[in-house]
Amino acid sequence: MSPAYPPRPAARSAPAVLRRLLALALPALLLVLPACSRDSGPGGLAKADGKYALQVLDRAPEQGFASGAFHVRELHAAIDRRDPHAGALLRAAVIAYARAEHGLAIPAASRPAAWGQRAAPYDAARELDAALRAGQFRAWLDAQPPASPLYRTLQQAYVATLRQPQTPQTAAALTTLRANLERLRWLPRTEPPTRIDVNIASASLIYLVDGQPQLTMRTASGKPGDETPILTSTIDHLVLNPPWHVPDEIADQELRPKGEGYLSSHGFVTDDSGRLVQQPGPDSALGLVKFEFDNPYAVYLHDTPAKSAFDRGQRAVSHGCVRLERALDLADRLLGTQAGWSPERIRQVIDSGETTTVKLERPVPVRLLYLTAVPSEGRIVTLPDVYGWDPQVVSLLDRFSGPGAAT
Repeated sequence: MSPAYPPRPAARSAPAVLRRLLALALPALLLVLPACSRDSGPGGLAKADGKYALQVLDRAPEQGFASGAFHVRELHAAIDRRDPHAGALLRAAVIAYARAEHGLAIPAASRPAAWGQRAAPYDAARELDAALRAGQFRAWLDAQPPASPLYRTLQQAYVATLRQPQTPQTAAALTTLRANLERLRWLPRTEPPTRIDVNIASASLIYLVDGQPQLTMRTASGKPGDETPILTSTIDHLVLNPPWHVPDEIADQELRPKGEGYLSSHGFVTDDSGRLVQQPGPDSALGLVKFEFDNPYAVYLHDTPAKSAFDRGQRAVSHGCVRLERALDLADRLLGTQAGWSPERIRQVIDSGETTTVKLERPVPVRLLYLTAVPSEGRIVTLPDVYGWDPQVVSLLDRFSGPGAAT
């Protein structure tokens, strides 16, 4: 949410107003605007930099923000009438813009639970003041949007779409692109060159090593109502021959009603706590290998015996975990440089039927993304928004950063 602007006193002398602004809104500097009589304030922002800040705020819609975001119209009006609060308004707008570019526009409390990716904390006011002290204001402001190649590609596509004749089709494309730009702003600024990216929307996985694709495969993610969450984590363990500890809701609603005969024939037993467990084996719901990573949703990547799902165009079919088309190939890659874990050794352990947990000596970052717009062969491909999250993201973004946002 944008920082609150200082209240405007009803009746005070000009010196009193300025003292209040300095005390409450401008603790480290005075932002001097073109309406001022000086080129800059003490330790403050030069007039030329103030003009540049306004230009950047005017262009914020090119980054996927709403027209009039960050109260830029009110800011221009304040400058035109030489409002003594204009300096405080500019500072607040720049801070709000910087926070939004760092994925902090939408408060955590307003986000659905499945949007688990949280932007890193960013003290925009402190960073602004540091840039001013160093004489690096313009460079700092230019560096606020994410620099990832994917963000830049989608942002350029968004600008190109803005310039097209506006039709229902272009309006839909703009919504899709805006939603994806916002979700990309939630990600850490530094992309791990070696990582696993799962795109929930495209039902696909790519494993990159030093930025180069090494393995791709189809996936199957959660169905609507059991959405796979958006998050980043690190795969640190593999489990060969994993048992499936069935969540109570699935056990009670889907499995136990099928009767003891079904449960017995499919390898289900009840453990000492009364929880339903499917024993490991090739017909287990988790297949032959599971990839574990810390997260509050208890989701993971895993093998599956139900390979027919990968032939479907729409593969949102799971309870939230991510099924992998070629899970053993991924296990081979992740353990390939680990002593004692050749592909032959992995198969030997699997053939033994014993559950074996292997700690990765080199844990691998994993990102569960929801990208409904992706570049492909020089163009942007739009994917089905299977969870209906795109308009929800845009609505929340406009609510908290658009022209109607609280100040």
